[in-house]
Amino acid sequence: MIFAAASLIALLVVQPASAAAPQDRPIAKAYVIGEFTVKNPVAYDRFKATIGPVVKKYGGRYLVRNGRVGGFEGGVPTGPVVVIEFDNYVAATAFERSPENRAAAALRRRASKSRIFIVEGLAP
Repeated sequence: MIFAAASLIALLVVQPASAAAPQDRPIAKAYVIGEFTVKNPVAYDRFKATIGPVVKKYGGRYLVRNGRVGGFEGGVPTGPVVVIEFDNYVAATAFERSPENRAAAALRRRASKSRIFIVEGLAP
């Protein structure tokens, strides 16, 4: 009995996590969300012109870009809000960590105060 339990534990430990998950499992989309308080409109326009092609290169798609913002509870963003959809969390993270995004982020930091984060959606 001890040998069987030890064998089962060894089998579970050696198996990669992907082996236990079915390959046809739906993958959740991920969303990069940004809130901006623009300090320098000219520099912010340069940032927007720079980041658009980077978003596209990494498979992102704008769902919200500088639309009207309203609030119902808590603090409401006073500047632009952006929501970018990616196929999954890994793709969104690759975009955020990319050298192109890091270069654009330097422009963004000079132009605005921002809060950027990734949210994983629900699997279909």
